[in-house]
Parts: sequence; C-alpha cells; structure tokens
Amino acid sequence: GLLNDQQEIVVLAEHTMFVLNCEDGSLKYNRRLDAAVSCGRVYSMPDGKAHNLLIGTFTDHVNVFSDTSLQWSAKASGTPIALHVASPQPLCGVSGMIVMLSDSGVLSVNYLGTD
Repeated sequence: GLLNDQQEIVVLAEHTMFVLNCEDGSLKYNRRLDAAVSCGRVYSMPDGKAHNLLIGTFTDHVNVFSDTSLQWSAKASGTPIALHVASPQPLCGVSGMIVMLSDSGVLSVNYLGTD
C-alpha cells in the first residue's frame, strides 16, 4: 500500500487511478480500471504503516487496492457514492467495517471478512 512516511496524491479519473509524487508531481504509478469510478477513499491499514485505496464503481462494486494490485472486490447493494473505513475506532465492535452511502441514499455498514 501507500507508505505512511510518504506523501502522495491519488487522482481517480473515470477509468484510471494515478498516484503522483507529492514533492515534484511526477507519476509514481497508474492503473487502468475495468469499471467507471463512482468514489474513492484512502484508508490506513491496521498496522499503521501503509494505506490502501477503496474504489466504488458504477457497476455496484467496492474494490480494495494496495498500490496497483486489486486485493478484494465485493458486490455492493447499489452504486457507492461515499465510502469510509471505521478504523482505528471499531464500529459494532469490529475494526475495518466499511460504511457506504449508495446513490439511492441507503447507508450500509459492511464487513469483507478480513482487514
């Protein structure tokens, strides 16, 4: 994932994720995405040493990326328009719960079964 001691700029375009070096704006890496992006959220990993990226899509999926590698994908109950990871404070007694607001206004709390 993105390291905590480095500052980077994450840019989400319709079908591409770019990560830029914060100091000089140079491209660190990019990845073409299979579906159009509806929202995104950077979140801290439980060990606190790195960050991952959640990306919601218009195909009603939530994808978890570590750098350019897709770590997890889950079908959502609607198109995500906002995502948040309840961490380090647990939600419902569990750290890492994903809070999602859908395009229809439904707020849901989801657990992918892993950190």
